[in-house]
Amino acid sequence: MDSNFTVELTSRFEGWWRYNLALLCELRDADGRRTGFASAADDVAEVGAALTAKPRDVERFRTLSLTTGPCSSLRLFVYVIPHSLLPDRGVDGGRDFQATLTVRCDGQTVLSEELDINQWGGASVERIAAASHL
Repeated sequence: MDSNFTVELTSRFEGWWRYNLALLCELRDADGRRTGFASAADDVAEVGAALTAKPRDVERFRTLSLTTGPCSSLRLFVYVIPHSLLPDRGVDGGRDFQATLTVRCDGQTVLSEELDINQWGGASVERIAAASHL
């Protein structure tokens, strides 16, 4: 039976505003065949913008989310892309931070994970989630 999935990406990191976010989902049927796509993006600035402070219209701890159409499973791609580099170029200033990835199917959590995000390079993550995990 096909279900709707909800995907959320969030972080409590103070510099979260320095990253553009994207979620891409390949929707699959029970046999693993692609049946569609869903995507969401939250772009704060052009890559290379070199902003030195959070824009006023950007929430401090924003969340990117999307809800899919009916499917049996999804192949999820998460992209966290820095648009402005750290003001502190020292090694200690660029420690990884965490973002939380949560996938729910019909209201029940099927995946919850803390992702390590590199402050200089961001992250590119692939995950599979299925309704059968319930």
